[in-house]
Amino acid sequence: MAFGFFKKKEFADIIYMNGHIYTQDPAFPWATAVACKDDRIMAVGDFDGMGEITGNDTVVVDLKEKYMFPGFIEAHGAPVLKAFEDKYLSIN
Repeated sequence: MAFGFFKKKEFADIIYMNGHIYTQDPAFPWATAVACKDDRIMAVGDFDGMGEITGNDTVVVDLKEKYMFPGFIEAHGAPVLKAFEDKYLSIN
């Protein structure tokens, strides 16, 4: 029985492409695109390989060769900044 035949295809909510995306994976440190669904990463690689997960409602953001790093959070606007006051380096 082929249950996969009736499975609904999942599409990314947003794809960031045309950038330098640091993956934190020593075997594959840089990618040019990343796809997300429900605030979770669903694919990392290059934009050409993301055709199957790009739907009509998928938002595609061109990073214009800029860099994207995971985990860097703009803390100046966060209300919890006071808790980390002496624990981070502020780069202005």
